[in-house]
Amino acid sequence: MSEFNQIVFAIAGYRVLTILIGLAFAYFGYKLFVLGIYEKAGDLKAAWGGRSLVVRQAAPGTFFALFGVTVIAIALIRGVDIERARKMSSGLQSSMSLYRLSPVTEAQIQPIMQKIANGETPTENERKILGQWVGWEERLKLRMEYFNQ
Repeated sequence: MSEFNQIVFAIAGYRVLTILIGLAFAYFGYKLFVLGIYEKAGDLKAAWGGRSLVVRQAAPGTFFALFGVTVIAIALIRGVDIERARKMSSGLQSSMSLYRLSPVTEAQIQPIMQKIANGETPTENERKILGQWVGWEERLKLRMEYFNQ
């Protein structure tokens, strides 16, 4: 199975799980309503854009049911973005190739840094190691920024 298919299945699984959680909240709200638990009724006021929702003297089951319906609605409205999944898949493949590169260890870089701190000029091989270290760190930072968008 390709990484793209894995990502699509993960996103679909997430959506299904979200809908099941919403259904569970709605079911528990229904059960509270059926059991006749009406004490400590509360108020709910919500506004977004030019719209608003006001629920007064609602039983606890009503809040559970509304929360469940909201979770389901958000899960259904926000469909699966295939283009984003493709970008993530290609980014994941390149980041995995990044991890296959052997990063420069601290034991390798420490003597070179000490040499530079003492004012000595690094050898060509030491410069390559420094370039590899800086490049690896920079690529890792870029990957982390990409995935944290």
